[in-house]
Amino acid sequence: MLKELYKQAIALFGKDIWDERLIRYHQRMIKQEQKKREAGLKPVSPNVYECIITHLNKVTGQSYRIASKVTKALIRARMNEGFTIDDFKKVHIIKAKQWLDDDKMRGYLAPTTLYRPCHFERYLNEYYLDYKEKQKKKGKIKDWWTFKKLEDLKFYVFQLEKEGKYKNYKLPKQIYSLFNELIIERVRGNASYVEEKFREIKERYAKYKN
Repeated sequence: MLKELYKQAIALFGKDIWDERLIRYHQRMIKQEQKKREAGLKPVSPNVYECIITHLNKVTGQSYRIASKVTKALIRARMNEGFTIDDFKKVHIIKAKQWLDDDKMRGYLAPTTLYRPCHFERYLNEYYLDYKEKQKKKGKIKDWWTFKKLEDLKFYVFQLEKEGKYKNYKLPKQIYSLFNELIIERVRGNASYVEEKFREIKERYAKYKN
């Protein structure tokens, strides 16, 4: 049936003209279907787009535009699937850690790769697996000032959160700030600067404690 109709159309319009019309028709159909699917998604605050892309640019040293329609559509779709801003940040961190120093892979640190539905959840799981693997090698110490490195303390706190034991664990506000700073500087290869600040805080705390 379809083949016969196609032959009749070619006979009437010519192959080139009919093929061009078919292409335009299918393009319109695709756009209409995309609009229908997007219409079913809940709106996302402009601040969410800004927060996510700003973090990606900060971690990777790139300059992706917040106004990109393709990027915003990917973020909106993932947010509607139940993922959070923190999930996006974790994906940025783990993939930057894996790819930032790799000339072949650095180019894939892009929203179109990171936020794609077939990639995003897998990358997020890589983040948790990375922390879990490192946590196995860490000893559990109760007092934060007994840790030699801030990175070790951060892994320990992460494990406490997973086990539901973090509620009773007290940390100075300065340490929380250093956690966020460490994530960014570690990717940039400047973690030693943050570790030095951690040592200074421990020294001041030791004097106060004694």
